[in-house]
Amino acid sequence: MDTITESINKGHIYKFFLKPWNDQSLKLEINQALDQYDLIQSNKKLNKKVGEQNLALKKINENLEMLVKERTMELEIQNQALELSRAILEGMTFPIIGVSAEGLIAVINREAGSLSINGNDIEIGREVSDYFSPKVKEKIISTLQTNTIQTIKGCHVSEITYDIDVMPLSGRFRGKGVILSLKQVEK
Repeated sequence: MDTITESINKGHIYKFFLKPWNDQSLKLEINQALDQYDLIQSNKKLNKKVGEQNLALKKINENLEMLVKERTMELEIQNQALELSRAILEGMTFPIIGVSAEGLIAVINREAGSLSINGNDIEIGREVSDYFSPKVKEKIISTLQTNTIQTIKGCHVSEITYDIDVMPLSGRFRGKGVILSLKQVEK
């Protein structure tokens, strides 16, 4: 009897019946055994499926991690390029002003920031017409329409005469703005 009980507990035997048995109880136990067998088989299939899905998720996760690393590296490179571009812009020895197609000042370098036009410092977000004559605004519009560099000769800004190059943006920013480059005219 101990051997039989141990086999049942270890899972080697599903059920043990003593004689005489009740036919109704036997049928019930057989149905329960078949149901449990089906449940065990379903559980095995589900475990196999979960294992396969875990492997697939692991591969997806590895791919995503690789994509994130690549994208992070790209963003770091772009950030360095942006910082370098900003340093170059700041280092230019003449005023440079970036103007949007709407006529708003979007970018200035150090030299442009040190200009005082009509007693006002140039500020990002202000209208270009707050600082320059209508002729400059007209050239900006013309440059955006023709996508060609245009020059305004002899423009007076704060008692200094400048030639102003109005250059259109290119690439994906074409038509979205211009760069004003002010070059002091030698007397």
